Amino acid sequence: MTHSTVISVRMHCLSLMAIFSTAVQAEVSEASSHNPGLPPSSLMSFLRVKPGISGVVLGDFNTHFINPFYQSHLDANVSIDAVTSAAVVAAQALHETAFGGSEVPPLKVHISMPL
Repeated sequence: MTHSTVISVRMHCLSLMAIFSTAVQAEVSEASSHNPGLPPSSLMSFLRVKPGISGVVLGDFNTHFINPFYQSHLDANVSIDAVTSAAVVAAQALHETAFGGSEVPPLKVHISMPL
């Protein structure tokens, strides 16, 4: 896959995620040019091994990462609804991208959150 193809697919996915995000009342945008880089994520491990790998990190910040509870015993303050919404938006965008513009069968997303 050429670099221009990767950029094209990335922009297509980003635009689809922006469209699908309206259904879950979320905002999707490309990272700001002032963004200092990746937030702590598993993608960092992959980039250490293969720096040229493409990836997406969904986060709730744009210009700086602030979480006073990061890596503490209080780091579990996660909004289940926000994570679920992000997963649904990403799944819908990837599903449509995988079909490459051909007739896209509907994607059924079943959400269950056991306690």
